[in-house]
Amino acid sequence: MRITDVGDITPMHLDVLSEVGNIGAGNAATALSDMLHYMVKVTVPSVRVVDLDKAAAAIGDPEQQVAAILINLDQDLIGTMLSIFQGPFANELVTAFLGTQLPDITMFKDNEMGRSVLCEVGNITVATYVNALSQLSKMVINILPPQISIDSLNNVIRDHKQREFKDFGRKVVVIDESFIIKDEEYKSSMILLLEIDSLNNLIESLGVQ
Repeated sequence: MRITDVGDITPMHLDVLSEVGNIGAGNAATALSDMLHYMVKVTVPSVRVVDLDKAAAAIGDPEQQVAAILINLDQDLIGTMLSIFQGPFANELVTAFLGTQLPDITMFKDNEMGRSVLCEVGNITVATYVNALSQLSKMVINILPPQISIDSLNNVIRDHKQREFKDFGRKVVVIDESFIIKDEEYKSSMILLLEIDSLNNLIESLGVQ
């Protein structure tokens, strides 16, 4: 049975997406460990459907400063993924790569190297999830070059809602996970939005009735 809205996603669909997220998160942790040259662990991701208007509050403090990396998907799957790094996680990543720690994440707006690091990490986290989707569904999924925004969580989602998100309905899939680096836990979230035909094709390809 085809669904007509993201809100029609069932617990069974979420279980399958959670398993995909688990594979993707494990691969992302391995890739980050190789890049950072020390162990990165990841918690089992949780997957849920939330109202787009309430997405910021569902993810965390809407006023917190975040780095958000947007990556569009095309080919067999049309949609977009927004990977959201909270401030402490973004700072840890940039410090690990560049040896430079900035007192406020908003300073990354004018730090080209820092922005490049965050884009690359966002690219990795999205790519590992997309690769897991592709392998399990046998779909060909391309990812386009990342775009980065550094602002409050509320502003990031509001701005993307007015642009990239406006054609995808009023509900979104949110994937929450935590990366553990040097015994510190850093929360990260991804928002997944797919065209309804793509979502139905994905569900069918994953064998969910």
